[in-house]
Amino acid sequence: MTSTSILHQTQWMHTAPGLSFSYQDDIAIIKMENGLENRINNQFLEQFSSILDEIEGEPSCKALITTGASKFYSNGLDVDWMSTQSAHTVVDFFRNFQDFLLRMLLFPLPTLAMINGHAFAGGALLAFTHDIRTMNSQKGWICLNEVKMDKVANPFMAQYVRTKLGDGQAFTDSLVLGRRFTAAEALRYHIIHLSSPLSSLAEESITFLESLCGEDGYRRSTLARFKADVFADAVNIYDRDRTQDKVMVAEQFFTEAQKAEMDQKGPKS
Repeated sequence: MTSTSILHQTQWMHTAPGLSFSYQDDIAIIKMENGLENRINNQFLEQFSSILDEIEGEPSCKALITTGASKFYSNGLDVDWMSTQSAHTVVDFFRNFQDFLLRMLLFPLPTLAMINGHAFAGGALLAFTHDIRTMNSQKGWICLNEVKMDKVANPFMAQYVRTKLGDGQAFTDSLVLGRRFTAAEALRYHIIHLSSPLSSLAEESITFLESLCGEDGYRRSTLARFKADVFADAVNIYDRDRTQDKVMVAEQFFTEAQKAEMDQKGPKS
C-alpha cells in the first residue's frame, strides 16, 4: 500500500487552520498544511499544542507521526508574521516555540518526523525533537541554516541536537556550518533512520514505528522518565535560561521598529 493511499484512507479526526489530525490504527498523524511552507507562528503553535493534548488524552494511542504537505515538512519560523507583531509578541512567541520544542522532545509516546520535503531552520529543529526521522529520498533537504541567516541557535536547542547527533562531524556540519543534507546524506550521517520514495514513505514509517512499539506499546510514564534522563542536559539549560536567553534569541529577528519599542518599554518579565 502506498503512502498516499494510507493517508487518504485515514479519516481526519480534527482539522484546524494549517493542521489536520487523524489516527491510522493506533498511531496519531499530524499533517502540517499551513500554506506552502508550513511556517510556524503563535496560532500554529496553539493549534498544534491543542492536538497534542487530544493525543495525550487518548490512552489507546501508541505513537505520533508528524508530516507536512506539498514540498515542505516545514520551512521554519513565520518571519513575515513576526515582522508585523509587537516586540513583546515576538518575545512571547519564542518562549512559546521553545516550550513547544521541549514538549515534543519529552513527549510520552514514540515520535516520528516523516519529512516529506524540505525541513529548514525551525522546521529542522522541530524534526530533531522527534525520536525518529524518516525522509523522502526523492526530494528535500534537512538543514539547520541559522548560521547562514546570521542567527544563533540558543544553548537549549544546540544541546538537544547534540544529544541526537553526538559531537562528531554530523553535529558540526549541521549546526555550526549549516550544511544541507539530502536524504541519502542524512542517512549516511545517522541524522535520519530511513529514507524512501514519497510513494512508500508513510507505509515504511508506520511499519518502522509498529515494529518498535510491538503489540503492547510503551508505558508512557516509563518512556517519559527515560526521555527526561537522556535529555537532562538540554532540560537543565532550558530551565536555567528560561527568560533572558529567550529574549536574546527573539531580538535577532526584531525589525527596527521592534528594537525601538523594546528600548522604550524594556523587556517584559
